[in-house]
Amino acid sequence: MDQVTLLRLAKRELGLSYPGLAEALGVSARAMEKWSLGPASGDRREMPLIARRFLAHLLADAKRRRLEAGDRESAERLDAISARADPARMRESLRAFDSLQRSADALAPMTARRRPPHFRTWAEKNAWEEKELLADARRARAKSARRR
Repeated sequence: MDQVTLLRLAKRELGLSYPGLAEALGVSARAMEKWSLGPASGDRREMPLIARRFLAHLLADAKRRRLEAGDRESAERLDAISARADPARMRESLRAFDSLQRSADALAPMTARRRPPHFRTWAEKNAWEEKELLADARRARAKSARRR
């Protein structure tokens, strides 16, 4: 995400104007103006990493407040913008996603088996389900033993 888009999205999600965002970041309105210029402008300046990290911190605070208020959807939007603001935060977020994905893969059944279209009795259905649960548990145990 380019710097202009990052600032525009952060400004919108925080409910601030550019001068308000500049004040929240502790920079001059002129600095914010130069950061928000397009790449073709000769007066454009690159946002320093410390400013990007502080912006990520402001977004994280807003995310925390929104989660406390129960607004999960906008908190997730703030988290996505925050991850783009700081490269270290983006790497951390991707590592967390990868570990969650590995955990989900370990918990999910290894192979998808088709359920028979019908059972003659309830006992037959219950026996089939129990057999599938045991097979999934054995595969998960075997997979965790191989990782050790």
